[in-house]
Formats: sequence, C-alpha cells, structure tokens
Amino acid sequence: MRILALVAALSALASASPASAQRSRDHVDEISVALLTLREAAGLSVSPDGRHVAFQVRWADPTENTYHAEWRLLELHRPSETALITRGGGMPYGASVHNQQRMAVWVTLAPRWSPDGEWIAYLRRDGDVTQVWRARIDGSRVEQVTHDTGSVIDFLWSIDGQTLIYDAGPSDRDMREAFDRESAVGFLLDDRFDPVSSWSPIRGNGAVPDPPCCRAVNVETGVARAATQREVQRFTAARPQSGLNDAPGMTHMWGVRNAGAPPGVAAFDGEPDLVRWRQAFASGDTAVFALSDANLRGRNAPVRLSARINHGASFVPCAAEACAGWLIEAWQASDGDIVFLRREGWAFTTFAFYRWRPSTGDVRQISSTLEIWFECAQASDRLICFTEGSLSPQTMVSLDMQSGQTSQLLDLNPDFPRRQLAPAERLEWRSPAGSPTYAYFVRPRSQMPLGGYPLVIVHYRPRGFLRGGSGDFSPIQAYAAAGIAVLAVDRPEPWDLYARNVDDDETERANFEGSRLRRDIHAALLSGIDTLVTRGDVNPARVGITGLSDGSASTAFAINHSDRFRAASISGGAWEPILFAMSSPQQRAFYSSLGIGAPGSAEDRHWNDLSIARNAAHITTPLLIQTADSELGMMLDPLVMLQAHDKPVEAYVFPDEYHVPWQPAHRLAMYRRNLDWMRFWLQEFEDRSPEKEEQYRRWRAMRDGAREQARRP
Repeated sequence: MRILALVAALSALASASPASAQRSRDHVDEISVALLTLREAAGLSVSPDGRHVAFQVRWADPTENTYHAEWRLLELHRPSETALITRGGGMPYGASVHNQQRMAVWVTLAPRWSPDGEWIAYLRRDGDVTQVWRARIDGSRVEQVTHDTGSVIDFLWSIDGQTLIYDAGPSDRDMREAFDRESAVGFLLDDRFDPVSSWSPIRGNGAVPDPPCCRAVNVETGVARAATQREVQRFTAARPQSGLNDAPGMTHMWGVRNAGAPPGVAAFDGEPDLVRWRQAFASGDTAVFALSDANLRGRNAPVRLSARINHGASFVPCAAEACAGWLIEAWQASDGDIVFLRREGWAFTTFAFYRWRPSTGDVRQISSTLEIWFECAQASDRLICFTEGSLSPQTMVSLDMQSGQTSQLLDLNPDFPRRQLAPAERLEWRSPAGSPTYAYFVRPRSQMPLGGYPLVIVHYRPRGFLRGGSGDFSPIQAYAAAGIAVLAVDRPEPWDLYARNVDDDETERANFEGSRLRRDIHAALLSGIDTLVTRGDVNPARVGITGLSDGSASTAFAINHSDRFRAASISGGAWEPILFAMSSPQQRAFYSSLGIGAPGSAEDRHWNDLSIARNAAHITTPLLIQTADSELGMMLDPLVMLQAHDKPVEAYVFPDEYHVPWQPAHRLAMYRRNLDWMRFWLQEFEDRSPEKEEQYRRWRAMRDGAREQARRP
C-alpha cells in the first residue's frame, strides 16, 4: 500500500500542469507580500476626556521601497471606524543599547494631547532631523511647531496648552561640521569606532556637547526660548511613564510613551525601599513596584505592588502571591481598586490582569491570555491596548477593568487572509539546564507527504503574530503555504541569572562560559525536533534552519555541531574571530572577558564552538547568507572559509542596511530567497520563472558538488 501511495503521489506530481504550478507559486508569493505589508500600529494615546484614541499606523510598500505612516483617530463609542488626522514622516530610527549603532526599527513616541483635547502633538522625522508637529484631530490644520537645530527627543504640553516644553539633541549642522573638520585630517581610531558596523565613528567625541534640557516654544507664534526652571521640573516629572516591561526579546514593542531617560517621578514620602516603578493616580493615590527580595536586584528581579490610598497614610503592600513577580504596569479604577498587568506562567508568556482592593486585600484575576498585550492606556474604567496572537495580527481592544471582559475596537488588517493561515500548535518543554521553553508548530494545510513534512526552524522569539521570527526574516505562513512545516522556537532564558545579576556583563560572562547558553539552546531545539519526528509529523532528513541576530548565532552553532540540517539561512551577523579585530578597544576587552578574545590567545576559549569559519571543513549544511552592507565584514570569514572547503554557500549583500533589515524591497527579497532556498534543498522544488534560471543553475552545481564530496572517503 505504501508503494502504491508513493507511485500515485509521484504520478500526480509529474502530471501537475504548468498552470497549476504557477498558481501554487503565486499563492505562496501572495502570502509573503501579505505578511510583509501588514499594517502595524503604535503610539496609542487616549484623549483627556477619555472619548478618543490617537495612534500611528504604518505599513511597508515594497513596490516603492518605502513606508507609509498615518496618524488616525478612533472614537471609542464607534469602534472599527477611524478618521485620518494626518499622514507623512519617515522612519524614526532607534539605536542599539550596546554600542549606539543605528537600528532601523520604527520607534514611535505616543502623541501628546493638548489640554483642551483639540490637538495632538507628535514627533515627525524628515530627512535626518526629527521635530514636533501638531494637528487638529479633525485634520483641518497640520503644522510644524519646533524648528530646532537638533532632533527633538521628547516633549510635553504646558498646563495652559500655549507652550510645548521639549528636549532636543545637539545641532545636526554642528555635528556635520565637526565631522567634516575631523575627516579632513583623519579620524583617530579609538573607542568611537566599531568597524564591524561602520568605517566611520558611530559615537561622538564630545566636540558637540548635548544641550541642557529644556527648550519651550509657543505653539501659535513658533517663538522658542530656554525653558524656565518650573517648566524643566514639569518636563522631568510629568511625562507619561512606560510600564516595567524590560525583557530579552521584547523588540516587537517599539511604541513608547517617553523617549530618552525615563520620567523622573519623584520618590513618594514613606515609600518602600528599592522602588523600580511608581505612579501617581488622578485621585491623588499612589502605587509603586518595589523589589520583593533585597537579594535579587537584576533587571528581571521580582517586584511587589504597594499603594497608598489616602494622602498621608502609609504604603500598604499587597500580600497576595499574584502581587509579586514580573509586574508591568498598574492603573486605578473609579472605585479605588488597582488593576495591574502581570507576566506569568510558562516562560512568562501569559499576560494576566488582576484587580486589587487595598482596603480589604482582596485580589482576583480578571483576564489571562497567551496573546501579548502592550501599550495599554486608561479611558475611564477601560484599558485600551494593542494585542497580537499566534494567528492574529495586531488589533486594538478594550478591557473592562471591573469584569475583565474584552472587546475588539479595531482590526488593523481586515483584508488579511486569516482563513488561509495554517494552524499553530503550542509545544512546551524544558531545556537540559531546566529553563522553560516553548515553540509553535505550524502545520501546512496540504496533505502530509510520506515520511512527514519538511520542516524549517525559525528563531528566536515566537511572541505575538507568527510572521517572520525575530527581525521578520523568515516568512512562517508562506513556508506553510508551500507545504513546509515550521517550528517557531523561543530561546530558553536563564531567568535566575536575569533576576540575580545586577551587571548584565556578568550575566553574559556566565552564559558564554563553556558556551553554556548556546549549548542549552541547541539541545532544547534538538529535543523539540525529536518530539515532532517521534510523532511522525516531520521528515528528519528534510529539516532546515534560519535565524537573524541571535537566531543567526544559534543557527551557526547548530550547523557547527550537528549534521541534521539539510539547509540553513542567516542574517544579522555571526560570532566569528574577525569580529574581535573589527571592534572598538572597549568592546575587545569585553569580548576577551567572555572567552572570545584575540585568536590564538589565552582568551580564545569559545571561538571553536561558535565560529562557522573554524568549523568550515566539517560543516555539511548548505548555507545562505543575506547580510546588510554594514555587517559584511563579519560575514567574510565564514563565507571565504566555506568556499575554500568547497562547501555549498551563497551570500547576498544589501546596501544601506542595518542589523535589522528595514527597506521593504530588501525584506521581500529576503523572504522570497529564503523560500526558494528551503524549497530547493528540502523539496527539490525549482521555480521555473526565467529570471531565476541562473540561480538554480548555481544551486544545482552546489548540490552536485556536495554529493560528490560526501562520496569521498
């Protein structure tokens, strides 16, 4: 029967018409484009009267290789209907917290409502400069407010609504002139350089100092002046405060309520020791999150909620177990109860809302979900938030602070083909080190072939909508549409280290010692694959692996230490010895402390585990490299050494790109090439489009060469 089934399957494949094959290719590509062009929202902000929500919507346009951005308005009593306030503005770049390298991720500062609720003020980037603009919420008037010589970082309305108080960086013109002066005589190669990212200095030398905070501008006349001391104090203390949501891998949440340093909310009289977050409510009551264990002071140390309900009274801690742990933010309902958001459960992936009544100590959970919740803002006794689920692109929802009932306010992508999405099954297990980890197994809707589905691993954060993994590099649902299953895996984290270690560098040293974390990630991944193989869901001989950034490092480690992978694709750099030579003196010292120091030195302890170049002779996995031009330097080592050993490898370089690819045309090209690469090696599939003929000629030659090499003794 198995032979008859195989013959039937081969006959069906052979008889497939060119027209049906073309329809299949078109469908896969349509899913890729739909994933890339999803509308995303950020900067959620509720009006002073609690009746409206303003937010930014943006989406990629691969045809024009640009992004479109709009500020829109939603009336809360008329869900699903939005009105355009204004459009325009470019991507406001973020920066790496590690080396100040520009990161091409869209960081949206929530707009500020004027006190009368008639205007929103917002940051808009044009060219290389960011300024404050304002717009009437009915869209009738839009104008630039600040004309500062430097980019505005953050701002706040005055109480009377006549002035904007803002903080701006150094003069863009002065920085260009200082750069030109130094470039004329040559740059001293010092700690300002990270050649692995740029051949120019990426950090300043202090020649153009940051101006002191703050400036103030009249919104009607545009006249700017130095802010008064009282205005500076208001700016420092009254800016909206973000929640306590610092965590590895939370990079999908790029909407923020404040920029630069967090608001300097002054300590409350009588508050507990070791406060991490504090909030003054409109009622005059206050709440804080303070460390619950003085011996745990790391960035993910557990905190406990305490509140002072009557002015002058003492702070009362919430004694319930739910009131301690990973708390994100808190709000006060109209009856005085405090609602707070807590991350809990397996690998802290459950988002749970609790309601605490300080007068009685009663605590009850009102909502719990595996969907991610972010950018919540209060409107009367409702929380307005963005959410995403594994099969649900971003939506705006309302949560009743009394009952926990949730209702959808806005579907940002009503035309997205949800019914065509492949189902996703959540798997949970522990790594050998005991860390909780999880993944989503995305099963194609097509019939499973004999031996199981081909499988692609997508690293390394399957939080929210299963789109493309970290960096949106690998199109999960497009693979499924092509008949390839996907295991979207989370990186197991040593949560105990994150809670205990105050110094992040100390945590890194512990993770690198003996390649501890990388080995744990790899072993956990193999365990997840084995589960699917044992169930008969996937073909163990047809497994591919992909990753960007840390996912690239995990992919490199996997092909260095295992021959189980039929194909691999990476982007966003790699851990290679050349990285040491291409880093700043400060960074080289840090690398040495991790055991990835100068090649051949006593600090060269872990390169053999991590480096593709060092393992090129025995690697058998065909590797596709798609790299930003800014990171080409670190990719030359593995590329050249694989080529020197006649291994199947191909590399593409994308100009004007950064660690996370940002240009829509490039992102779509990466999607498509990953699909072609995985389908070729895992399914023996070739797209017959004439423009791809040369691509497949090269790949067939690689395959023939690899087979010949495998036959050698």
